[in-house]
Amino acid sequence: MKPIRLELAGLQSYREKQTVDFEALCGGGVFGIFGPTGSGKSTILDAMTLALYGKVERAPKGTQGIINGAEDRLAVSFTFELGEAGRRVRYRVERQYKKSGETSVNVAVCRLVELAPEGERVLADRQTDVDAAVERLIGLNMQDFTRAVVLPQGKFAAFLTLAGKERRQMLQRLFGLERYGNVLAARLSARQDETRLALRETEAEQLGLGDASPEAMAAARERLEAARREAERLRGELAEAEREHERLARRRELDEERRQTERELAEADAMEPGIREREGLVALLERAEKAAPALKDADEAAAEAVLRQREAQEAKDELARRREEAAEAAALLERVQAEAARAETEWLVARDRAEQARGLESELADWDRKASAIEPEKREAEERLRHVEENLNRERERLENIRAGQEGLMAAQEELRPLADAGVRKQEAALRKRQAEVARTRAEEARRDSEAAAEKERRAAERLRAAARKVAELRLAGRQLAETWAAAERELAAWRHGMRLEAENAAQALAGLERDRAARSLAAALAEGVPCPVCGSTHHPRPAVAGPEPEESGAWETRRREAERIGREADGWADRMSWQRSRLEERLEELDRWAFPDADASAVLREAVQASVEAAAAAVSGMEPAAGATDRGGWTAIPQERSFGQPLGSSAGGEAETLWQSFAGRLESLLADGERWDADASAALREAAQAADAAALLAGLRGDASRRLELAEGEFKAMLEAWQRDFADIPYDNAEGEAEAAREAADRVRELREQLDAAAKSLADAERQIRELEREQGSLKLRLAELGAQLEAAAQHREALAKRLRELTGGVSAEEWLRKADGERQRTAEGLAAARQRHEGAAGALREAEMACAAAEERLAAARRQLGRAEERLRRSLAENGFGSPDEVRPLLDRLPEAEALREEIRRFRDRQNALRTRLAQLREQNPDDPVGEEEWQACLSRVDELRRAHDAAFAEAAKAERDAEDLAARRTRWQELEERRVVLAEEAARIAHLQQILRGNAFIDFVAEEQLEQVCRTASERLGFLTRRRYALEVDGSGGFVIRDDASGGLRRPVSSLSGGEMFLASLSLALALSAQIQLRGRYPLEFFFLDEGFGTLDGELLDLVVTSLERLHSERLAVGVISHVPELQARLPRRLVVTPAEPGGRGSRIALEVL
Repeated sequence: MKPIRLELAGLQSYREKQTVDFEALCGGGVFGIFGPTGSGKSTILDAMTLALYGKVERAPKGTQGIINGAEDRLAVSFTFELGEAGRRVRYRVERQYKKSGETSVNVAVCRLVELAPEGERVLADRQTDVDAAVERLIGLNMQDFTRAVVLPQGKFAAFLTLAGKERRQMLQRLFGLERYGNVLAARLSARQDETRLALRETEAEQLGLGDASPEAMAAARERLEAARREAERLRGELAEAEREHERLARRRELDEERRQTERELAEADAMEPGIREREGLVALLERAEKAAPALKDADEAAAEAVLRQREAQEAKDELARRREEAAEAAALLERVQAEAARAETEWLVARDRAEQARGLESELADWDRKASAIEPEKREAEERLRHVEENLNRERERLENIRAGQEGLMAAQEELRPLADAGVRKQEAALRKRQAEVARTRAEEARRDSEAAAEKERRAAERLRAAARKVAELRLAGRQLAETWAAAERELAAWRHGMRLEAENAAQALAGLERDRAARSLAAALAEGVPCPVCGSTHHPRPAVAGPEPEESGAWETRRREAERIGREADGWADRMSWQRSRLEERLEELDRWAFPDADASAVLREAVQASVEAAAAAVSGMEPAAGATDRGGWTAIPQERSFGQPLGSSAGGEAETLWQSFAGRLESLLADGERWDADASAALREAAQAADAAALLAGLRGDASRRLELAEGEFKAMLEAWQRDFADIPYDNAEGEAEAAREAADRVRELREQLDAAAKSLADAERQIRELEREQGSLKLRLAELGAQLEAAAQHREALAKRLRELTGGVSAEEWLRKADGERQRTAEGLAAARQRHEGAAGALREAEMACAAAEERLAAARRQLGRAEERLRRSLAENGFGSPDEVRPLLDRLPEAEALREEIRRFRDRQNALRTRLAQLREQNPDDPVGEEEWQACLSRVDELRRAHDAAFAEAAKAERDAEDLAARRTRWQELEERRVVLAEEAARIAHLQQILRGNAFIDFVAEEQLEQVCRTASERLGFLTRRRYALEVDGSGGFVIRDDASGGLRRPVSSLSGGEMFLASLSLALALSAQIQLRGRYPLEFFFLDEGFGTLDGELLDLVVTSLERLHSERLAVGVISHVPELQARLPRRLVVTPAEPGGRGSRIALEVL
C-alpha cells in the first residue's frame, strides 16, 4: 500500500482544508514531520485512520470530540495505491461528518472510489459497506494497521532487554496468540469426542453383522456350486422333453388348422351372391363417373354467367357515382382560387408594418443591454457589502467569545486538575477489569460447552429411546407377521393338496371319455350276423350310438394342465416360504434378546427398553392395518363347496386361475412385507447399539464439561472480588470510561494551558479586523448609490420606446406579426393545391369507371357463350353413358367415393377365397399322417411336467444358495470396510490423546510465541546487517533472550546491553521493522511506508547522522520512512519535511506546509 494524497478539514486542531502530497513527500525515501508539542502532528495519522476505518484510536468510541470546536463539519479524503509491479490500482476514501451535539458526530458522506484510467467508479457509498470494503482491500483491521504504520521505537528498545518469559508474553499480547491456544484446545476436544463416538458406532455395526468368516463363505460357495450343477443337469433333460412336446403339439396344431380352414372356406362360398350384387353397383358408378365432368362444367358455366351479370350492374352504378364526384371537385376549385388571391394582398400589408417594428425593437434592446451591464456590478457590490457586514458581526462576536473564553479556560483548567492526577490508578483498574472480563468470557464459553454437552446427552438419550421404541414395535409386528405367515402356509398346503386331487380327477375323466370314443368306433363297424371282435357274438341288440366327438374332452384336458401348473407353482412357493420363515425366526430371536437386556446393562438402556416395550404394545394394539399390508384375516382356505369331480369348463377354469392369481399376489405381498420388516429390524438393531454407545460416551463428556465450568466460574469470581476490594470507589461497569476520562483530562489541561497563551494574540487580531471591515463598509454604500441612479435613467428611456412599439403592433412582436401573415398565406396556398389535386383525382376516377363498365359488359357476353357450349357437351355425355337426364346422374355422384371401397372389398374377398383354397391344399400335404393319439400326448405331458417341477425346485434351491452367498459376501465386505475404519479411528484417537497430553496449559502458546520470536529475530537480523554493513546480527539464545553477534570481531556474541546509544537505536529500529512486517503479513499488500515516533533529543550530532544515513538505506526497498519529532537538529538534516504550525487561539487552525530543499 502506497499513500498518494491526504486532505483534512475541521479535524481536532485543523480548521481550514489542509493537503498532504505524499508522492512529493516520499520521493526521497526519508521525510520528517515536525512541529511543537500539541501542534497536530499525530492528527495527520488520525486523519488516515479516520478516512480508512471511520475511527480515531485516541477518541472515545472512535469519533467523539473529533470536530474542531469552532466548526460544525469535518471532512477527510485519503488516496492510496495497491498492487504489485505488474498492476497497481488507486482508490480514494472520502468521509464527511457533521456535529450533532457537544461531542457526538453524524456521518454525512461516506464513499469508496476506484480511480481507473477510464474514469472514477464508486465501489461503496454506505458506511458499513465502505468499512468492509477497505478492510477487504488492505487485508488489515484498524488495530493491525496502526501497529504496522506507527512504530514507537522506544518501546522496542525496551523489548530488546526483556527476559525470555516477559518477551513471549509481550508477543502474545501483540499478536493475540492466546486465541490460537484456545481454538486448538477446543478443536482437539471436539475432535476427540467425534472420534470416540465414530469408533463406538463402527464397533457396534461390526457386531451387528453376525458371522461373516472365510469358513462361512467357503461353505456357502460349496452349497451354491452343488445347487447349480443339479439345476444344469435337469435343464438339459427338460429341454429334450420340451422339444418332443413341441413336435407333437405342432402336429396337433396343423390338424386343428386344417379343420378351421375348411370351415372358413365354406363361409366364403356362402357370401358369393352378395359379392356379385356389389360388382353390378360398381359398374353403374363407373358410368356415372364418366358423365360427371360434363355435368360439372355445365353447372360452373351457369354460375359464371350469373356472376358476370352482377359485376356488369355494379360497374354501371360506380360510373354514375364518379360523375357526381367530378362535378363537386370542379366547384370547390373555383372557391379556393378566390380565397388565395385575398390572402396574398393581406400579406403584403403585414410585411411593411413588420419592418417599422423591427427598428423600434432594436433600440429597446440597446437600452436593455446597458441596464444589464450595470446590474451585475450592483449585485456584486450588494453581496460584498452583506459579506463585509457578516464578517464584521462575526468578528465582534469572536472578540466577545475570546474574552469570555479566557475566563472559561482558566476555570476549566482548575476543574480538571484533580481528575487528571488520579489517572494512573484508574488505568490500573481498567487493565485488571479487562483481565477479569477475559476470565468471564472463558466461564461463558465453558457454560456454553456444558449446555451443549447436556443437549447432546439429551439428544443421545432421546435417540436411544426412539431406537428402543422402534425395536419394540418391530418385535410386536414380527410376532403378528409370524402368525400371518403360519396361516399363509396352511392355505398354501391346502392349495397343493387340492390341485393334486384336481389333476387326478381330470385324468380319470379323460380315460372314461377315451373308452366311450373307442366303443363308438367299434359300434360303427358292427354288422348283423358278423361276429363282434370283442365278444364274438353275431347279434348286436344295443350297439353304442355313433356320434360326434364329445366337447368335454378338451375341457378336461385344459383342467388337468391348469391343475398341474398351479401345483408346480405352489411347490415353488412352499420352498420360498420355508426359507423366509427361518429368516423371520432368527431375526425375532435377536429382537427378543434386545427386549430383555442383561443385568449389567446401563440404567438408561434398561429404562429406555422398558418404556419402549410398553409404548410399542399400546401403539400396535391401537393401530389399524396399513393399506396394502397382509393381515391374518385375509388368509382363507380354498372354497370347499366347489366339487373337484365336475368337468372344468371355461368359467370354472377362469375361477380357479383367478383364485390362484389372487392368492399368489397376496403371497408376493407377504414376502415383500417380510423383506421390509427384516431390513427395518436389522437397521433398528444397528441403530439401537450405536445409540446406546453414544449415550454412554456423551454422559462422560457432560461430566467433564461441568467440571471445566466450575473451575472457570471460580476463577472469574476470585478476580472480580479482588477488583472490588482494591477499587471499591470506581464503578466496575465504567472502569474503562473512568480511565479514559482521566487521560483525556490530563490532555485537556495541557491543551488549556497552550490555548490561554494563544488567546491574547487572538484578541489583538480581532480588534484590527473590525477596524478594517468598518472602512470597507462605508466605501461600498457610496458605490451602491451611484449605480442605482444609472439604472433609473435607463428604465425611463426603455418605457418610452416600448409604448411606441405597442401602438404599432398591438403588443405583438414584429416577427410574430409577420409569422401570422405568412401562416395565413401558406394555409390558402395549401388549400388551393389540395383542391386542384382532388379535381384531377375525380377526373381520373371517372375515366377508370367508364373503362371498367365496358370490360364488365364484355365478360358477361363471353360467359353466356361458354354456357351454351357446356350444355351441348352435357347432352352428348348423357347419351353416350346410357342416362336420359342429369337428374339420373346427380344421385349417383354422392356415392362415387364408395366405388373404390367396393372394388377393394370385392378384391379382398376373391384373394381370401383363393388363399383359403391354397392353404387347405398345403395343410393336407404337410400333415398326411394320422392325428396324435391321446395316450402318447398324455405321456409326453406327464414327462415335461415332472421335469419342470424338478427343475423349478433345483433352480429355487440354487437361487436361495446364491442369495445366501451374496448376503454373506456383502456382510464380509462391509465388515472389512468397518475394520479398516476402526483401525484408522483408533489410531486417530491415540494421536489426539497424545496431543492433548503434550499441549497442556500454555505449552502451545509458548511454542507459537517462540516460533514467532525466531521469525522476528531472523527478519530483524537481516535489516540490522543491512544497516550496519553486515557487522552486527541479532540472535536468540537458549533462554529466549536477545544477543548481538559482532561479525567484525570474529562472530563474538555479547548481550544487547553492551551496545552504544546509536547501535541500540539501529537494533531497536530493525526489531520494529521486523515486527511491522510480521503484522503486515495479515494484509493482502505490503505497506510501503511507516512512521517512526521517537524523541531524538538524547542523540548527539554524530548519532543523528548515523540515524539519517541508516533510514535512507531503507529507500532501496521501496519503503518510505516518516520521522515524527520536534528536534530542530533532525529537521535540518532531512531535505523533505512537513512543518506543522499550531493553531492560533481563537483564529486559524493548525496548518501544514511541505518543504523540499
